[in-house]
Amino acid sequence: MAAQPEVEAIGTADAAACKALSDAAGWTHSLDDWRLRLATGRGFGIRRDGRLVSVGLLLVYPGSAAFFGMLLTNPAERGRGLGVRLSRYCIDWAHERDLPCCLIAVPKAVPLYRRLGMREIPGQGLASFRFANGLAGESIPAGLRPARPTDAAAIAALDVAALGYGRAVLVLDVLQRGAAGAWVAEEGGRLSGFSLGVERGPTMALGPTIARERLIGRALLRAQLAMLPQAAQVRLDVPLAAEEFTTGLGLPAEPSATRLAFMASHPVTGLPYARSDMVFAALSAIAG
Repeated sequence: MAAQPEVEAIGTADAAACKALSDAAGWTHSLDDWRLRLATGRGFGIRRDGRLVSVGLLLVYPGSAAFFGMLLTNPAERGRGLGVRLSRYCIDWAHERDLPCCLIAVPKAVPLYRRLGMREIPGQGLASFRFANGLAGESIPAGLRPARPTDAAAIAALDVAALGYGRAVLVLDVLQRGAAGAWVAEEGGRLSGFSLGVERGPTMALGPTIARERLIGRALLRAQLAMLPQAAQVRLDVPLAAEEFTTGLGLPAEPSATRLAFMASHPVTGLPYARSDMVFAALSAIAG
């Protein structure tokens, strides 16, 4: 039996190969998306005959967790267990550094991650909505404005307050790329909420949306939708604990949402959010 190829660390030099894998899977991540994630996270891959055929990425938040995602395998290589080996390697890498490994799993992948020692955290999954925008042209309430790159520090600070860990580099990247659809709310000269957004192919992915009050979070998302074309395709990932928050956002009468499970290895204290009452949409723009 031929020896199985080893899992190895990958970096920004492999960004083009990673993008080719995501293109083959129908994902819409750009070369810059991959470069940033490989530069700020820990990438791992498997090569066959010198060619990258399977990849996975850990975003590491020191002292908090390592978030696993971007798992991809070349269609011609599927069914050989490469994705399982890569997943196990990444989970073990986090364990060796005393970091809980966390991930968001689509329903069909939940049994796999259970076998790898992960467990579902009740009530901490996501409802992933995809819908046609119905709020184009609405008026924007006072106190809201488009985000600017100069807002990055205040946005990152609010992000840390809500999550308990920082994603400053990823936040700044979204803002520097034109802040496509990103908005902030201010009260008394202080940032009270933000909602980011990025274009992913034909879809606008909205989130994270973090605010000090529920009404502010909803107003931010409505402002984003008001600036998008009528019937534009939108993706919105909402924590299950805040799913009713979507009421009044122009979703269809019976929107279909895919339930995504939040899974983690031990310990999981305080994850995924330090202040779940401030998180109204999750990671679409930053990690999706």
